[in-house]
Amino acid sequence: MTTKAIQKYDPVIAELATNLDFTPDYVQTVKDAFAKGTTDLELKMFLQTAKRTGLDPFARQIYCIKRWDGKLKREVAQTQVSIDGFRLIAERSGNYVPGRETTYTFDADGRIESATAYIKKCVGDVWHEIAATAFYEEYVQRTKEGHPNSMWSRMPRVMLGKCAEALALRKAFPAQLSGLYTVDEMGQAEASHYDVTVEPIQSAEPVHEPQQSETAPESDTLTDLKVQIAALCKELNAANDEQKWTAGVLREYLTNSLGRSDARIENITEEEAKGIVDELGERLAIISE
Repeated sequence: MTTKAIQKYDPVIAELATNLDFTPDYVQTVKDAFAKGTTDLELKMFLQTAKRTGLDPFARQIYCIKRWDGKLKREVAQTQVSIDGFRLIAERSGNYVPGRETTYTFDADGRIESATAYIKKCVGDVWHEIAATAFYEEYVQRTKEGHPNSMWSRMPRVMLGKCAEALALRKAFPAQLSGLYTVDEMGQAEASHYDVTVEPIQSAEPVHEPQQSETAPESDTLTDLKVQIAALCKELNAANDEQKWTAGVLREYLTNSLGRSDARIENITEEEAKGIVDELGERLAIISE
């Protein structure tokens, strides 16, 4: 790319692209789509981590998530990796294969207590089994009322199993995975490493049509888009979508789709709302065929 072409971008974007060997267009797209609202330093750290790990934000292998920091009294960006991203990093080493099935322990009432994941790593031509255990009470993500959020309520073994697998992979490949945490285990990681207060996902209440905020008025277009999102959720439920669209499920959908944990119907942008309307509309069209 010519110097003249690079100069049309923001100087920070151009500098990051040059220093990290990305194109300015790639850096700008990552900032706009996957690292919204980040500072220049936060964007740089995210891009450096993505480059170091070889993970692709476009493939949802690595995320830039903004969360409220209780000490700094502001949102800070953190890098999170999907469990698939962890597996990909391990696989690239050439010394990894998945282990046996995850095992679980339960209390006397049948409630899950722990999950132990197993992987295999080759060292000196000898395969070793590496195990790690995650305890439910240390990782479960809860609502304000103290109940497990919708994902942990519906799939506690899956969620805890992924946390245990992340622990095992990090134990086996510390050079590649040290300092990285998966989306599933970040509740524990935040509490012990970042002192970040996360407002949990609500899950019990149905999706309601949004009310315009009295303190932060929004455009009529954005309000209309939010109403459309609520209406599409109701239509999906009426069409017997396999997913029951409650407020908690919608928030999780926004989190995964937009790549930030603070994504809620109340605070998404107009551009984001348009994208969600398109996605839900396409989903409705598919199941209605």
